[in-house]
Amino acid sequence: MVNFNILAVTLLATGASLVSAQPVDKRAGGPAVVPIPDTCSLVSVSPANNAQPSSPYVRARSDDVATAATTFIPKAAFLSSNRVYAWFADPGTFSHNASLAYQICLEQCHGLGSGSDCQSVYFAQTYPAEPQFGGPGGWPSDACIMFKTPLTAEDLENVPTKNSTATGAIGTNIFC
Repeated sequence: MVNFNILAVTLLATGASLVSAQPVDKRAGGPAVVPIPDTCSLVSVSPANNAQPSSPYVRARSDDVATAATTFIPKAAFLSSNRVYAWFADPGTFSHNASLAYQICLEQCHGLGSGSDCQSVYFAQTYPAEPQFGGPGGWPSDACIMFKTPLTAEDLENVPTKNSTATGAIGTNIFC
């Protein structure tokens, strides 16, 4: 009889906890990779004083990063007030294919939130990673930084080429 009472109390307590369970918010992982439709425009942005063949605004393509000879970074004020998400990957993560990493960066920005939550990205190779998960950071990485507002030339600053920091940098606005 005692065993039956213990079993009944256990089942009753388990049933009550299942009824009162609350849904858990999604927390793991980064933004979804969502292809950017042809109806959207991708516009490259570079610092105003950066020598570009035409203007600071040219059509961005995933192979632009492979040919980019520029080294620039987002200014600290823009970075701190407009960043919505970022990742830093070991350069070998994408089999040394920076174009693929850049495309994933763009498509994750497009997949973040309701469509207007991420409007621009900054991608560069050999970018110093930020401290994460208790690690010191600073190692050269493929970096994807996503912003809630479009980038302008004034939001970026050149880095001396001799530093080998932020090589192949490209800033891109996504207009949908």
